Amino acid sequence: MVLELARRLRAAEFADAAEKLERAWSQEDKQVALETDDREALLSVLVDGPEELVELRSVLLQEHERKLGGGH
Repeated sequence: MVLELARRLRAAEFADAAEKLERAWSQEDKQVALETDDREALLSVLVDGPEELVELRSVLLQEHERKLGGGH
């Protein structure tokens, strides 16, 4: 699923975010630190994402809204 997300990001011209996911996948990292731009990129490619990614989109959206609202 990670490589599918990276492919979607590249297709949408979010190469930096795609590289971050690919690097984490290749190094078998279990967590990836996402910047606000990364979250926005992921949210944009998850709009019509597969059912397996609905939960990820929900979590990203909640986190993004919290950060925009001044939360930490």
